[in-house]
Amino acid sequence: MAKTVLITGGNRGLGLCLASQYLELEDCVVVIARKRSPELDALDAQYPGKLHCYQADVTDEAALARVRQQMEADGIDTIDILINNAGVWLDFARYDFEDPAWDVRDVDRQLLINAAGPVKVLHAMIGLMKTGEKQVVGISSDTASVGGIDRKCEFGYCMSKAALNMSLRVFENRYAAGGFRVYAIHPGWMRTDMGGPQASDDPADAAADIVALLAGPKPSQTFTDRKGNPMAY
Repeated sequence: MAKTVLITGGNRGLGLCLASQYLELEDCVVVIARKRSPELDALDAQYPGKLHCYQADVTDEAALARVRQQMEADGIDTIDILINNAGVWLDFARYDFEDPAWDVRDVDRQLLINAAGPVKVLHAMIGLMKTGEKQVVGISSDTASVGGIDRKCEFGYCMSKAALNMSLRVFENRYAAGGFRVYAIHPGWMRTDMGGPQASDDPADAAADIVALLAGPKPSQTFTDRKGNPMAY
């Protein structure tokens, strides 16, 4: 039976690969992104009527509310799987803590987009998730692991992904009794705009593993790698 899958940041990278693979499965895919891309336009042309694209910033509550209204006007009244994939990594220079070139405001930006954004998306869309598969996914990172972290910089990114994991645990505490399945998934180091060309993993492979993971039984722990293996909080 066809599902409806909402993916934030589905205009490129892992999000685009997830959108493509769910469309291949003949599911209905909803993409929320700040802007469209040629690759997303190509998918739209390939799967007419199956891909619904809406422009919004995940930190903008009013914009997300408008997207929700437009989705319902377009006949989308159920979300089976919600994948909060949109995110940023602003610590690419890996400045030392005392380096005067480090813009400490990048911590705020990453917390807002990577941690608060997914909460705002869930808050806007929860009313459409009460009757479907009730799966909620946050694309996390191994940098979220407080016990396993060995980095000496990248404060904003690491903090934001740890905060994302916490939000998912709190959401799970609230909604698990209602049948919701919640995942914080580390997808691996991928060859995307964020991961760079030297990364080890193809985002299409990561997407395939995530699709397979969500099609099976829920792992016992919320925070896992893309194969469902537990990650250390």
